[in-house]
Amino acid sequence: MTSEQHIELRVKHLELVQGAIDRMAKNQFLLKGWSIAVIAGVVSLASPGSDPRFLVIAMVASVAFWGLDAYYLALERRFRELHDALARGVGGSETVPPLFSMSIRPVGREAARCWFRPCVLFSHGPLFVVLIALAIVELG
Repeated sequence: MTSEQHIELRVKHLELVQGAIDRMAKNQFLLKGWSIAVIAGVVSLASPGSDPRFLVIAMVASVAFWGLDAYYLALERRFRELHDALARGVGGSETVPPLFSMSIRPVGREAARCWFRPCVLFSHGPLFVVLIALAIVELG
């Protein structure tokens, strides 16, 4: 394999990783929309005097969407790390991942930290605060 062919394959690999990054970002966007739609639907069922369990369901859904959003952000960040490693290796002599490898480090603690990243916190936090306020008004 010539050097040009190798660089061409690395560029294709970069495009593949970029596609994964794009999918993670798209998933985050869709989750934010679904979060608002589902929670608004459940809250609309929780009219004054109705069963307060609807608000609990909305809170559980809110936390679930918040966690999924944080998970996808953590995955996106890991794929960005892979992309950076590949991009540095195309023109240099650094050790780069094998061709077409999509292996990333586990996201365990990173996902937990992503709960409080601004793009996640400011999307889901206010919604959860509103749900808590509605529960206080409903129960108090």
